[in-house]
Amino acid sequence: MTPIAPARELDQRHQALELANEIRYHRAAFKRWLRSAGQRHAARSAVVILHAPPPWAQTMKVRNLLVALPGIRDAKADRLLIQLGISPRKTIAGMSPRQRLELTNWLARRAAE
Repeated sequence: MTPIAPARELDQRHQALELANEIRYHRAAFKRWLRSAGQRHAARSAVVILHAPPPWAQTMKVRNLLVALPGIRDAKADRLLIQLGISPRKTIAGMSPRQRLELTNWLARRAAE
């Protein structure tokens, strides 16, 4: 016989699932928008997200943000992360000020092209 979780625990699980689904929805919508935007607009939007990440972007991997940008795929994102000294598993909220500044500068140069 399997134990049944208390109602309070089930409510907490349900709320956590709803929050996770909402975060996934916002991230997917943002990545779709980045892919459809031009290079300049996408780079500028990425800079805004890096400076003041909304709750749904805080746990997003930096690599996933880069790969969503037009013209950047896996290999280029990996090379850039190595060049900037950022782990591929690093989240946006977990970036150091130096990493954030270097990536922002790179994105600003890309937006100016």
